[in-house]
Amino acid sequence: VELTGMEQIAAASADQKIRLWDIKWEGNRKPKKVLCGHTKAVRYLAYSQRYNLLVSCGFEFDALVWNPYVSIPICQLKGHEAPLCGIECPEANPTIITADSKGIVKVWNIKDYSLLQTFYVSNFVHLKAIKCIPKHRKLLAASRRLQVYEYDKPFVPELSDDSPIFCARYSPQQFQVFIAGQHSIKVWNALTGRPMKFIADIFSSEITCMILDETERKIVVGDHSGRILMIDSLTGVVLKEFCSHNAEV
Repeated sequence: VELTGMEQIAAASADQKIRLWDIKWEGNRKPKKVLCGHTKAVRYLAYSQRYNLLVSCGFEFDALVWNPYVSIPICQLKGHEAPLCGIECPEANPTIITADSKGIVKVWNIKDYSLLQTFYVSNFVHLKAIKCIPKHRKLLAASRRLQVYEYDKPFVPELSDDSPIFCARYSPQQFQVFIAGQHSIKVWNALTGRPMKFIADIFSSEITCMILDETERKIVVGDHSGRILMIDSLTGVVLKEFCSHNAEV
């Protein structure tokens, strides 16, 4: 990947290292800097020119954030439970997007590295890659087929929801608030007041009711069509679908 503005390129390799090369120097036989921190092969790199940050990932479950002038990582993005298969730094948004092979996509704040959102790419057995299209504000998820997501909608996510709120539940154990809109559930951090996860692309009709189980790790949701779903609150994955009713739950 090109480090725009630094006149350098970063190259990832299977020897767990990232090498920075000077583009202008013709006798460029040795890298200008070697970044060490990964324990497995490095597969993907992304660079944010605005914040001058390099982000890398590989067969590990965590992504590493680098200052190109420093040889060790400045931050480790933890939370995935499968090897990472893609990473993006869209210039239009101050975010880092990571994805793993199980279909979990996480959106991080590039300013303080806090987790903003987690969602699940449904109907994919094994996610292969992700790619941002900044001009159209789209995120592509690829496996045997493509799935397209739109980002940066015209609302303020820290202050509002993008649909009317039907019900809300509070988890004292996790210090989280679960808010159900028309076709989605947004999870908020009760301590900071910021959104943490966004569960969507699961409901075909409007959500009408929602409860948490005894462990507060599972969400049971009913919708207008009569469907009842059990959802993992951490990943947003549908764990079970109960026998449907003939009318609104």
